Amino acid sequence: MLKKLVNLFQRHKKLAWFVILANALIALTKTVVDPIVLKLMVDDALTNKNMDLFLILVILSVFLSVGLRTGLYFIAIYKQKLINKMTSDKTGEMLGVYFQLPYQKVNEKGEGYYISRVYDEPAKVSQQVVGLSVSVFEAMLSLVGALAICIYLSWEVTFALLIIVPVLFALSRKYGSKIVRLSELEGETQASFREDMIRCLETYKLSRIFSLQQRVSQSALRVLGTHLDSNYERNKTSQAYQTLSNIFLSLAESAVLVIAALAVFFGSMTVGGLLAYMSGFWKMMNSIVGLVEQFPKLAHLSAFVDRINSLKDDAEKPLTSVANNVVLQHAAIGYGAEHILKDVSFQVDKGERCLIQGGNGSGKSTLLHAISGFIPLNAESHIPDQSRVSALLAPLTFFKGSLREHLKFDELEPSAQMQLECILKDFDLLDKLDDDPQHFSEGQKRKAQVALSLAKEADVYIFDEPLAAVDTNSKDIIMGWINRCTQNKTVFMVLHGDEKYHRDFNRHLALSGGQASLS
Repeated sequence: MLKKLVNLFQRHKKLAWFVILANALIALTKTVVDPIVLKLMVDDALTNKNMDLFLILVILSVFLSVGLRTGLYFIAIYKQKLINKMTSDKTGEMLGVYFQLPYQKVNEKGEGYYISRVYDEPAKVSQQVVGLSVSVFEAMLSLVGALAICIYLSWEVTFALLIIVPVLFALSRKYGSKIVRLSELEGETQASFREDMIRCLETYKLSRIFSLQQRVSQSALRVLGTHLDSNYERNKTSQAYQTLSNIFLSLAESAVLVIAALAVFFGSMTVGGLLAYMSGFWKMMNSIVGLVEQFPKLAHLSAFVDRINSLKDDAEKPLTSVANNVVLQHAAIGYGAEHILKDVSFQVDKGERCLIQGGNGSGKSTLLHAISGFIPLNAESHIPDQSRVSALLAPLTFFKGSLREHLKFDELEPSAQMQLECILKDFDLLDKLDDDPQHFSEGQKRKAQVALSLAKEADVYIFDEPLAAVDTNSKDIIMGWINRCTQNKTVFMVLHGDEKYHRDFNRHLALSGGQASLS
């Protein structure tokens, strides 16, 4: 289990091992030095009234304490640096996986769910795996050091501690698998709750206008209740494990105290030796308790690591296709088991321009998603692969960045840059090239989306309502650039109204009742 977590450090293993081992060595130094200094101070300095030795020991203790605490300060800084690097790497990795997920799965779960999977869970795991690894190695090395000191001072008393290990091992085996199972359930319910809460907050205007606040809140709280119940069950199991472990440790502590006191009573141990032994013993017990407390956390974290990696299982491999036309043969198209279009068959060849028409809910956008490669088609159907398709689909959201970054303007050839500048100038967007398009007006956003579609060299161009929210004077400009940039290319477009542009298309696909008719 611990090995699985340590494997997460592979990209930063030097920094990780520095943080883990440096922290553990500081803990080991303090564990070993404190009892020895205490014994020397009582048995040699105080008993013999040796002031010089006493002052040397005091000064040594002060300098050592300051040095160790200074070391811990720098370790804490490097520890946070390690956490940040791991969070960034894992989030980047999960973003890469997210963009390889089937569109249907993304559409079904929603962005809120995947915010939790892509960022929240990797950030949580990075924070906890570093903290737990540091704590576990610190406890292990401290335990070794404390055990060595105790054996050196009195191996007979220390022998009594051997009965603790098998009992703690049995308890960890009993509760570990249950904690892992409950942790996996907790992670799934947390992601689902996040998606529902985002949807709840997005209904602000709807709730206020139609007085739906109570119903919206009840919907979110139902999902929250499921998540809190799974969290409660995991914590209950963890607490049961820790409570039984602590009870047993308390009994062991009492037994060792009695045995050590008898050793002093019969003269086999000095008072300084007793104090040093008890110091080492308590450090050893703290290390054992620390390891006991970390095991449920390790089981919980191990389940989360498995959960994060399980997202990779859903990723689909990019499909390659040599097709240069769009052929659908008896295709049923929809999301999941619900097929909006049924038994659809048509063929649009290279260079043809197809206008898709139909009423609301007839499946126009769904068909465009299928032609774009986001919805699987049957084996008899074939489309060009996504690398040769440019599509303006609804909704099309901008990331946080400039219009220049969206267009990959600086990567274009000089001739392509010149053409794109002409497009942006006619769209009144040239002076906004370094602005974030998310802050544009709706009409400007639509123009930016059209420009983004035209900036990609493709065989098939798909436009879902490219004239929506655009002023009348701009429509001719937009359609003019679309026609100019897509000559001899295959084009699919959905328009609502704007009949005067219908003559630009030589094929018309009508959707109705789940069927398609091409003319």
